[in-house]
Order: sequence, then C-alpha cells, then structure tokens
Amino acid sequence: MHREALRRLYDLHSWIGLTLGLLLYVVSFSGVIALFAEELDPWLRADLSAPPSLTSGSLDSLVDRTAAGGTRSFLLLLPNPYRPWVTVIPGGRESAPAQRLDPATLAPLPARGETAAEMLTRLHTDLLLPQSIGRYIVGLLGIALLASAISGLLLHRKMLQEMFSFRPDRSIRLFWTDMHKLIGLWAAPFHVVMALTGTILGFAGIVVLLAALTAYRGDGAAAMAAMGMLHPSSEATADMVPASRLMAEALRRMPGMVPEVVDVADWGQSSARLVAMGNLSGRLVYYPSVSLSGASGEVTEMVDWSREGVGRRLYAMVTPLHYGSFGGVAVKLLYAALGISMCVLAISGLRIWRSRLSGAANAAIFTRLMTGTIAGLAVAAAVTFFVARLMPSAPPTAYPSAMAVFLVAWAAAMFWSFLRGVRAGRDLSSAACVLLIGFPFQTLYLTAASLPQPASLAPIAAVDLSALITGIAGLILARRIAMPAR
Repeated sequence: MHREALRRLYDLHSWIGLTLGLLLYVVSFSGVIALFAEELDPWLRADLSAPPSLTSGSLDSLVDRTAAGGTRSFLLLLPNPYRPWVTVIPGGRESAPAQRLDPATLAPLPARGETAAEMLTRLHTDLLLPQSIGRYIVGLLGIALLASAISGLLLHRKMLQEMFSFRPDRSIRLFWTDMHKLIGLWAAPFHVVMALTGTILGFAGIVVLLAALTAYRGDGAAAMAAMGMLHPSSEATADMVPASRLMAEALRRMPGMVPEVVDVADWGQSSARLVAMGNLSGRLVYYPSVSLSGASGEVTEMVDWSREGVGRRLYAMVTPLHYGSFGGVAVKLLYAALGISMCVLAISGLRIWRSRLSGAANAAIFTRLMTGTIAGLAVAAAVTFFVARLMPSAPPTAYPSAMAVFLVAWAAAMFWSFLRGVRAGRDLSSAACVLLIGFPFQTLYLTAASLPQPASLAPIAAVDLSALITGIAGLILARRIAMPAR
C-alpha cells in the first residue's frame, strides 16, 4: 500500500482512538453488564423464592381487566425464570408508565434492585440520554469502531508475525503496544460484528423505514403497514376469543417458540388482534411471531424471518448476534470475554497515546481523565449495585434513584482521580474489588430470613462467586503492580 495512504489510515485509526476511546470503553463496559441483565435480576433482588408462572386463567383475567379499564391496546412482557413478573405497557410504548404484576395474583409488584441493571443497560444502548438521541450517538460510535477496526487491520502488514508477538518485559509502552495488536487481530471478527450490528441497531428505525419506503416506492402508509406499524382499527364491538386459546393456537402454529411478548390491539373490538412473539431455541432469528384475530381466532400472519429472503434473514440476525441471546449462558460468557477484550483494546490504545503526549501537564491531565473514566466507571457500577440492593421497594419506573447513585459515584471517582493523580488508579480499583468481595456477605445479610429455592439459588450463587473471585484476584493484581520491583 502507498506510504501516504498508510499514513492517512494511521492518522484515522489514531484520532478515532484518541477522541472516542473513552466513549467506546464506556459502551463496551456497560455492554458486558447488559449481556447479563436478566441473569442479574434474582441477585439484585436477593429473592430466593421460586418464580411463579402465568396460568391460562390469569392471562385471560389480565387481558380482560386491562381492556375493561380503558386500555385496549397494550404489551405484555411475560415472566421468565429470571424475571418472575408480568409487565403491562399501555399502548405498547416504552415511554409509557408500565405496571408490574404478580403472575399468580395479578397484584401490583414494586421494583427493587433490578433497576440498577436496567439503568446500566441504558448506558449501553443510549448513554442515559433521551432514547432517540442516545441511540443515534451509539450508532455513530458503531461506525467509528468499524472504521477503527478496518483501518487497524489494513495497517498490519505483518499480521501473522504480530499475532504471536508479545514482549511484556521489554517496556511498559511495548507491553501495551503488543497487547493492542494481539487483541485487535485475534478478536477482530467479533469487534467488526459488534460494530456493524451496533450501528444497525442505533439507526434501526431509520434503516427499516428507508428500506420499506424503497420497497414500496415512497408509499409511506404501505411501508408502515408492511412493518406492522399501522393496524386498521374499528369502533364496532365484538365478542373475544379468550387470550389463552389464542396463545395456545399461536404455540401450535409455531412449535418450539418460547413466548416472551404478547401484543394486544383493540381488545373488545372487531379489529382486535393478538400477536405472540418469542424465541426459537438455537435459532439465530429475532422474535418470530404469530398474529391472530381476537374476534374469530383465525391466524392472520406468521413471521419467521429465518425463512424469508436473504435481506430479511440478515436483518433478523442483528439483535441476537449483538446481544448473544441465541445460545444460552455459554454464548453470553464467550461474548463477555470478548467484550472485556474490547475494553482492554480501548485502554491499551489510550495508554499508547498517553506515552506519546508531549509535556508533563498534558500527560497528567490525560492520565487523570483516563483513570477517572475507566476505574471510576467500575467503582460507580459496583456502588450502584451495592446500594440498589439495599434500597426500599420502588415503582417500576424508578430509574432516577439508581441513575443518581451511579452518576454521583462516578463524579466522586473522577474527582478523586484528579485529586490523587497516578495513585488514584490503584485506589479506585481496590475500592471496586472490596465492593465485589462484599457482595456475597451482603447476600447473606439480605437473605438471612429466606429459605433458598433451587430455581433462584443458582444464579445468585453464580454472581456472588464470580464477584468474590474477581475481587480477590483484582486486589492481588493491584498489590503486585504497586510493588516497587514491578
């Protein structure tokens, strides 16, 4: 490749890392937590009771009661082994006030510590900004990551040699340089997939609408109808087929589907529709669905994009590919390891940049900003989890409390970083590790009066054991790095 082209690629790669490296780290770090948002819920609630299921009778009562209250169109998020409640979202809008109910009694349930995981998931998807703006920014970060990954690969002309070159004892700069190259080369396929799928998810609304408009030659109404965004409504009342019978028919038509969402529209009217959506185990496809008429019980549509054309099949793979939801906990653990590699990739790139800064003042400010962001984010997440488990029960929309704890803890960590300088990294890392070690003891305190149930004990024990091992290993590593001989 021409020397001038290589220089421009190098400048592009470097400036992306310098200007967006910390943001990419924040999205990657929170993305690792978002992978296990559901699995963390029993631990955050410290709830050892066996999760109840939503019976056919309870489903019928819930749908009829919700419609009778004046809300004829709504979403139901069904309970699962990690989230033992049913959520009612009026109008099917995420911004609408949701109601969380006990599946057995349909009594309202307050939220507890799980709001912390939901808040950190939002940090990954929209940086805690208004959702549309935040998603577009994350989509732009996906484009930047994709450009960084491709430019980095093109710069490695001795790729095979560099994939096996690691010299940790030569110098700290060479250590980070080799680490950056190794992770960038070995994990490149994963990073490219995450960047591409993240970009598509960030701009999903625009991409899908533009594709539909193109397919329907600018006919917006036809495009929105094809996307399921328009549902022909009727004011005429009609007798309804019980929702449980419609669900049974949906599962019969889509064998193997595990239902997760029920979309109810115009219940009690002749245009009533019930859509059952879920996952097919082991299939790389997003939410296959069965639509049925609420008045007649007839199946009106079946959607399984894995059996559609190439374009739809590829689009259906985007969400499960990005979140690793297609292969159970084993795939999520693999994704977590690769997600951590993205964090280390961002850290190593920033460390390389730091070593090239001219002037002690510039280097000191850059180091403090890095430390406050990287180590401070870990401390803020640990503090938020610890405090959220101790908070009293709150409404399902109680994001502000968890968000306030998180932002205050992160700001305090950033302040400590600028106050303590190079020593702040060890201080903040040790604080995060101490909190992780304290999680199992917190669980014992919170569950002292509860009898363990096997259905919930396994995920709680898994989180506590992982936190304990990580905390002890982190303290040992921090102590060794701080030794003068190292």
